[in-house]
Amino acid sequence: MEHAKTPNGLERVVEWMEKICEVVCVILVSVVFLSTITQVFCRFIIGSPLVWSEELSRYAGVWLVMLSTGIAIRQRKHMAIDILVTRFKPHNQLWFTLFGDIVVLLVCVYMTIASYQLAAKFAANTSIALKLSMGLVYAGTVVGWFCSIFSSVCNVLSTIRALKGGSDV
Repeated sequence: MEHAKTPNGLERVVEWMEKICEVVCVILVSVVFLSTITQVFCRFIIGSPLVWSEELSRYAGVWLVMLSTGIAIRQRKHMAIDILVTRFKPHNQLWFTLFGDIVVLLVCVYMTIASYQLAAKFAANTSIALKLSMGLVYAGTVVGWFCSIFSSVCNVLSTIRALKGGSDV
């Protein structure tokens, strides 16, 4: 289900945030691709592998996955098991959708807190090749889950509007 474009202030912020995440994700895919291609070229053509490219690809991949999580949640493209839900009438399906939206929201809140604690715990550590703070690497999980919270709140509000007779969800 695509999310509705409504003039709600929170949803405008989330749409803006989603567009920024999409641009950053395109950049991160490019970074992963270019660093991997460069590594393959250096290893097999030049005969001298780069020490940093695998680490860069991995950390860019972490950020990529986490930022795209919020986008997937907002567009309701995340994994869901709907075999039971589809057997009910549309109005009752909305109640199951609301329950699922609330569960996703609670998971996002929990994961934001847990990932912040992890990032803070390892902030003093540095990566071997790039010498990056591991807090910066793990910050991708914090940012991703934090964006997912906003996406989830919009989904909850959209489902509530649909239950009240609106056209969202």
